[in-house]
Amino acid sequence: MGPIEVLWGTVVLFFVMITLVRGYTRELGITILLLLVLFVEVYFGQQIETILKTKVFTQVFKLLNVQQNDELQRLLLALIFQSALILVLYLGYEGRTLSFPGAPAKGLEGFLLNVFIGVVNGWLFAGSIWYYMDKYGYPYLTKWGLLKTEWTKTAEALMKFMPPKLFEGRPEVLAAFAAILIFLSIRR
Repeated sequence: MGPIEVLWGTVVLFFVMITLVRGYTRELGITILLLLVLFVEVYFGQQIETILKTKVFTQVFKLLNVQQNDELQRLLLALIFQSALILVLYLGYEGRTLSFPGAPAKGLEGFLLNVFIGVVNGWLFAGSIWYYMDKYGYPYLTKWGLLKTEWTKTAEALMKFMPPKLFEGRPEVLAAFAAILIFLSIRR
């Protein structure tokens, strides 16, 4: 398996291609949704994790007659936080999205805006998925041999800039960006 940052970059590149096809005016709606779900995860993440560990998992493991298992808990936590992102992203693309009115910019300016918004959306999504995998220790992936955790210096450097990590102490910044984008979409 290649370096994880190559996989991450590939996902970001897919978002750039999607934005080039759909246009940045429609993709800004996806940006808003990703910012809002990340705000909820960063702001309430510790409380959600505590409730899941102390109440939900305890009851589910007891009901299923399964022994408390740290690795299974970490897997479930990673899946829950990642699933929230995936669900919001799916609903954003599947349903009606917030879209900015008006004609998109043409030529080089339009192209560059599309690339920029694609990179931002890819970074918000892929970076958050990677962050939660890292936070919970890549549960089962390393055990099953699907992932080797000998990171390159680039991967280690990139981890410092993944969205939840970057906004850990300042989730209000995510909400502020989302509010500004919502205001701009309504104002026009």
